[in-house]
Amino acid sequence: MKVQIRDQEALASVTAANLRAYLEAQGWADAGNWGEWATIHSKERRGKLWEIAVPLRDDISTYAEFMAQAVTTLAEAEDRSQLDVFYDLTGASAGTMATAPLNGSGKADDNTTTPKLARLERVDLREKWKTGAQGFTPWLAQPNNLAVLSETLNMELVTAGQEESVGPFRADILCRDTYDDSWVLIENQLERTDHTRLGQLLTYAAGLQTVTVIWVSATFTDEHCAALDWLNDITDDRFRFFGLEIELWRIGDSPAAPKFNIVSKPNEWMRSISKAARRSRFTDLTERNLGIVQMWQEGKTAGEVAEHFGLDNQYASDIFGAVGRMVLGEA
Repeated sequence: MKVQIRDQEALASVTAANLRAYLEAQGWADAGNWGEWATIHSKERRGKLWEIAVPLRDDISTYAEFMAQAVTTLAEAEDRSQLDVFYDLTGASAGTMATAPLNGSGKADDNTTTPKLARLERVDLREKWKTGAQGFTPWLAQPNNLAVLSETLNMELVTAGQEESVGPFRADILCRDTYDDSWVLIENQLERTDHTRLGQLLTYAAGLQTVTVIWVSATFTDEHCAALDWLNDITDDRFRFFGLEIELWRIGDSPAAPKFNIVSKPNEWMRSISKAARRSRFTDLTERNLGIVQMWQEGKTAGEVAEHFGLDNQYASDIFGAVGRMVLGEA
């Protein structure tokens, strides 16, 4: 069961010691420090290398965000719900599971009153939307609903139009990401992904030249996930391809709530570096600039970088500042 945990206080309650102990127990390798702020743990699973940053201090402003990313990554890598992962991280070392104290056998004491919790129920998409074009597309284009997708992708999307012509096809939703004023195209289907829709996405990308393509579907096949991953690998940073599965959940008689699960996305490291470069006065991601970022991760100073690459001190200072703001979440 997939549940997204967004409560900042709950996420901040996950201790770095618990997270580190869990990763070690599950065979994640310590890949070294990430600057002065975190250590990186990595593990290869299902043909993919997963990485998690464990903060070295709990007083940084983005501590809860570090833990949110850790819970999300573990849930995706282990194919479990975020709630299950959260319980493991807060209960394995702290000696509790939910609010029930554990005895030495790992079971809750009999004299402890456990909380009564409701059960999440999966809702059929067709119960809410009969068709994609007349149902789901107009719903998603509404600002409040598009905000849910924006939050999932860490974007700032604003609808520019529906059923917009791009070449011989009509795109479901055309948006602008107000962060950088780039085009974002959303194509959706309330059934399993198919080759026809994949071909349309490629046509849209060719027509718009610089675009983020978001493919939303009820279910992604392994082949289409692999196709999006491949497109992200071979295209430059003018193009980004996302694949998301849409789910509906409710508790009891409550209204159904949407949940977007990312199944394919661009390489997060390269996206982060691109943002850092755009926020500085340097936009070219040359091999030298990537080396500068790597030295920042290793804890080097701007002066050491300037000396190593024979650069102007101000240049090294600017790029260091941009990357630092990115990591601390202040940019």
